Amino acid sequence: MSKLTRPRRRLATLIAGCCLFVLGASGTAAADSLVFIKENNVWLSKPDGSGQYQVTLDGTQENPYQSPSQADDGTIVASRKQPNGGPLYRMEQNGELINAIPVGALIAGPFNPQVSPDGATVAYEQVFSRNVNGYFETSSDVRFTRTDGSTPQGMGEVGRGAGAPSWIDSGHAFVGINMVATTVVPGQAPVEWWSDYDHQPTYFNLGQTVEDGEVAPNGNIAVVRGELEGNTIQLYRSTGSYTSLPTPTCTLSEPSPGPAGKRFVDPTFSPGGDAIAWQEGNGVWSTTVPENCLEGQPHLVIPGATEPDWGPADVNPGPRATPAPAPPAPPVVAKPRKHSPGDIGAHSFTTSLSKALAKGLKLQVEAPGAGLLSGVAKLKGRPVASGSRKIAGAGETVLALHFPKAARARLGTAGRVKLVVDVSFRPAKGGKPQAQRVTVTLKR
Repeated sequence: MSKLTRPRRRLATLIAGCCLFVLGASGTAAADSLVFIKENNVWLSKPDGSGQYQVTLDGTQENPYQSPSQADDGTIVASRKQPNGGPLYRMEQNGELINAIPVGALIAGPFNPQVSPDGATVAYEQVFSRNVNGYFETSSDVRFTRTDGSTPQGMGEVGRGAGAPSWIDSGHAFVGINMVATTVVPGQAPVEWWSDYDHQPTYFNLGQTVEDGEVAPNGNIAVVRGELEGNTIQLYRSTGSYTSLPTPTCTLSEPSPGPAGKRFVDPTFSPGGDAIAWQEGNGVWSTTVPENCLEGQPHLVIPGATEPDWGPADVNPGPRATPAPAPPAPPVVAKPRKHSPGDIGAHSFTTSLSKALAKGLKLQVEAPGAGLLSGVAKLKGRPVASGSRKIAGAGETVLALHFPKAARARLGTAGRVKLVVDVSFRPAKGGKPQAQRVTVTLKR
């Protein structure tokens, strides 16, 4: 389980620094939401994980949606694994596509798109290659594009090693370049804010990459230090300047293992900055930002989810523009014929032994569509009756299981027999076969 602790102070200038957060209004706003990835699609929920709504419907394991972010009005921008080279997808909360955003030529990406609070610009990571003194150098970089696709020349690239951008406000992005935290106005050169070495003794070589930085309106800052398993989320308190050295406050450590790896990814502040969510190996976690670091209580809010982004818009998708996928076909249901006594709900019933031996054991079946129905009745694991029939469409029908001569002779003198009946349905046009087991008691 992840832990929230005070960081160790190693520099004399930090010992006197305040180790407490200066909080804004207590509690989070009622009308805010998390957007995240689950089951290869984009989802929304309330900050506590309740009220989950599936935004996209066509994500697959081969081509999942990735890295959703939301503007203040709830508009969502996300990428997909394929095709390489984009585009990005801009959509309403109900999944309706507003437009695809072209991103231009690149070697790999786009990755980690982040839409600005006003919804006008997207920052994203890409992989580039350039000729340096006769050989090709490959690295990450950050680009900007307008969400309407009308990106002008000059919005520019941040520089070699830049990655995982976020937004401080609609005019300033936060970008980590290796071990340096920078601020960027789109189209201008990055400005150094601080280096990870500013808070670590260089002679111990403890500097880490600065990833996934987030800056809240109340001055709280979070960055992921390191990219490997066992990395940390370091929280800071800003003075309000984009160039003054921030003060380290709390550290999130010991990420939980899981399918997403034992790593911290994508910290994201609530709109007021008084709470934070992030990804660990087993899902999305959250905690309030405490005045005393030791009072924080990280907890899992959305198991199996990844890449959260916290925004001020409520979960309010409205009617879906495109219909949701058809629900799965109802299961095949076998039950006694209506004139037969028995407990239908328990999938067991009693019927006449003599009638079953003479005319067959008749089951009333609710079939989901056209296909082949078949059934086998067994006594102590040995088949004693069977039958099948083709059906033209969905609805109720009767399936009769007939006893061969040897079985009729064997059962003819019995007073009471308990059979296990397996009924199966195979769709005519492909699809997954279905099956049901019922228990039938035959008595004289």
